[in-house]
Amino acid sequence: MIATAKVTLTDEATKASRSTLTNESGEYVFNSLDPANYLLMVETPGFKRFEKKGVIIATQQFLTLDAHMEIGQVTESILVTEEVPLIESANASTGQVIDPKNGS
Repeated sequence: MIATAKVTLTDEATKASRSTLTNESGEYVFNSLDPANYLLMVETPGFKRFEKKGVIIATQQFLTLDAHMEIGQVTESILVTEEVPLIESANASTGQVIDPKNGS
């Protein structure tokens, strides 16, 4: 997995959830869980969210679940706040006449 990914475990019956972050090796641990069916969700920027439903945890069970993260859409926004001066195109009041005799 990926370092500092947010991992959330939600009890499917009660909707109670707990979250943690993965360590630098991409590992995570949830201690003292009640026996239940859980939804595992892993999120991190730049990757698609991983979800696994129906994770059954029994009494005194140690379970290893790996989340395979896929590269997701990276969106980028640019906000331009400077205005560009408008060009007067309705009339020629700022034009200049060139005299063909002088070249100017």
